[in-house]
Amino acid sequence: MKRILFIVLSGLIFSCTSVAKDYQTKSSTMDRYNFTQNVPQTFLINKKGEVVFRHKGFTRAVAKAFDNPYKLENSEFHMSQFEKILGEPIAYSDTGYTLIEMVWDQNSECPPCDRQVKLNNAVIKSFEKKGIDIEKHTIQVEVISSYVKDW
Repeated sequence: MKRILFIVLSGLIFSCTSVAKDYQTKSSTMDRYNFTQNVPQTFLINKKGEVVFRHKGFTRAVAKAFDNPYKLENSEFHMSQFEKILGEPIAYSDTGYTLIEMVWDQNSECPPCDRQVKLNNAVIKSFEKKGIDIEKHTIQVEVISSYVKDW
């Protein structure tokens, strides 16, 4: 009986969460939909699918973003833009938060992107220790050479 209960509860927990995903897009696709090319970009989505935080460039304010109970004024716009540039709706956790980091692809050098990814991972780890569910998606932007900055 305990085993059946465990299996049922495990299925319920699994069905309520989405799976972290890595997305790929091209800088030309972002241009087509007027999505800014600044990287890194960090977004935080609550369990209702509302964007509650967005920052262009490196930021240490990610941890403080979890205190914001209000969606951004242009939350629906950002969610629709994700769908346009990725070709599918962004998967978000319906049990906690979803952190989205937008960075250049792995073939392009981006020290601020690397620092942001490292900081985001540390924030996620600290919140998970407190029992807060955070899922992370990464959007890697394939860079056309004219977009790459000289760091």
